[in-house]
Amino acid sequence: MTPETPQQTARRKTYNLAIGVVAFLILGCVILDQINRIPKHVSYAVTGDATRAHVHYMTPTGTVDQYVSLPWQSQVMAFSRYDKGKVALIAADNMQEFGKRVDVKAVVDGRTVCFETGKEDQGYIDAVCNERLW
Repeated sequence: MTPETPQQTARRKTYNLAIGVVAFLILGCVILDQINRIPKHVSYAVTGDATRAHVHYMTPTGTVDQYVSLPWQSQVMAFSRYDKGKVALIAADNMQEFGKRVDVKAVVDGRTVCFETGKEDQGYIDAVCNERLW
């Protein structure tokens, strides 16, 4: 095996540097993509009767729809996980009856977000919340 010439050494170092730069850029893009997936402006909607709810929320990468079974007299339902954001719903005592007004709160990454509730005359729970979390 012959020793490298100075030109071969320089070429090898240039290739290694180029590969390192490309790998660094790819890693940076992956990290930025993961940061962008964290919900920044989340819109929640919860509809359904007291036994089943439809959960809909928007994130920078699209919308997420989930259907959740709710215990009839439950006050706490932990139902969702999106990336690193855990979501829990806490309903007030009056959730026990179908069609009654329900006060709902969401806990998103440790922050409490209040829902606007209403439409009690339509016979189902309808809760919507829009708030900037960051």
